[in-house]
Amino acid sequence: LLKPVTAAEMSETLRELKKKLDKKHEQTEEYRQMKSAMRKNQNVIRSNVLMHLMEFSMPAAELLSELAANHIQLDRDYYRVAVVAMDMFEYVLEEDREKSTLMSFVSFNVADEIVREYDAGIVFQGTQSQTVILFGTDHPKKFQNTVMEICRRISFEIKKAADLTVSIGIGTYVRGWKDIHISYTESRNALTYRYLMGGGQIIDMQTVEAGSGQLPRLTEDIEALVIHIRTNHQAGIRETLERIQTSMQVFPIEKQRVAFTLLQLVQTIQRELESTDMFTPKMIEREEQYLQMLPNFQRFDDAIQGLIIFYSEVAVELELARNRSVRKPVLMAMDYLKKHYDDPDLTLQAMCSYLAISPSRFSTIFKDATGETFVSVLTDIRMSHARKLLEQTNLKSGEVAEKVGYSDPHYFSICFKKATGMSPTEYAREKRGTS
Repeated sequence: LLKPVTAAEMSETLRELKKKLDKKHEQTEEYRQMKSAMRKNQNVIRSNVLMHLMEFSMPAAELLSELAANHIQLDRDYYRVAVVAMDMFEYVLEEDREKSTLMSFVSFNVADEIVREYDAGIVFQGTQSQTVILFGTDHPKKFQNTVMEICRRISFEIKKAADLTVSIGIGTYVRGWKDIHISYTESRNALTYRYLMGGGQIIDMQTVEAGSGQLPRLTEDIEALVIHIRTNHQAGIRETLERIQTSMQVFPIEKQRVAFTLLQLVQTIQRELESTDMFTPKMIEREEQYLQMLPNFQRFDDAIQGLIIFYSEVAVELELARNRSVRKPVLMAMDYLKKHYDDPDLTLQAMCSYLAISPSRFSTIFKDATGETFVSVLTDIRMSHARKLLEQTNLKSGEVAEKVGYSDPHYFSICFKKATGMSPTEYAREKRGTS
């Protein structure tokens, strides 16, 4: 077993081992354990061979031999590949590996059972805890609806069994087994659309419209955003960036192209601001920090929220640069708000005591600098953190309220609904995909 062998040789060895075990240890615990291990090894070998098929990573003749040795028949005229990916565990911490492996096993078993029910193809465990489905048919047009029905059932049953949201990327049909790798690559690429579209998607490359991958022109929105930054119009900054987000989410676009578009947007705005000598070295440094973070955002919404925070801060700094007399207290206030927004005792009076300034004076200069009241900015910061907690954790509404500075959960719910149009529970259900 320690020598380098092919899958065919390993399979033959295991079959011989099974015969001997059947004869000598049929009723023993040792036999049952070894038989279980043998099945696991055979599944691993089978999955490895199928991954070679997906990637076309060995000579055709050798690949056919390995497929035959593992009793994998490819006798259909047309094939297409679907990849089932777990949205929650695509990017996991080390301590989540065990749970990720368990959820991967659940996904595989659900998919395997449903595909077997339809006698529609082969299911195996691929890379990155993903489940791969190889569909085969002689009548692709008739089979199209069946593929979508199977994928919808898989998504529903995984959600029902494990409370887990998955996305499924489906490649186009190819003729003959030698081009299966093309469909597999397409199915993997389809999953990158989650960055823009969010999780829980079934993305069928067969039905993606020609030209749908064209990004919208953002010229007018960029011009409006520059004006809002220059005038420190905080609401305008958020509204414009959210409008850009909405316009880009109309069509499925790969993550790499979306990130490149955001990079161009940031650079264009920088040039516009530099042209009026308004972009300071400190702002350039902060921009570089955002650009370094950009590839690490796992969702388009996170990238847009990062831009909103970045340009909101830039707008405040630009306003402060024009009003030197109010620079220090407003900057100190903004810094204090970011660090202590979770303090339920943080009020206008408490802030003014900290800054040693009268409430009336502070309210005036703060409104002049930010365009908003102290309470409005504090509420915006708290709501931003509340949204993140509701999206990314399983905390209850009352727990989130406490973490963002509200001692009264009911009042928090009122403020949150006013800010988002939804209650915290409704927002969490929508963003987490829970029923």
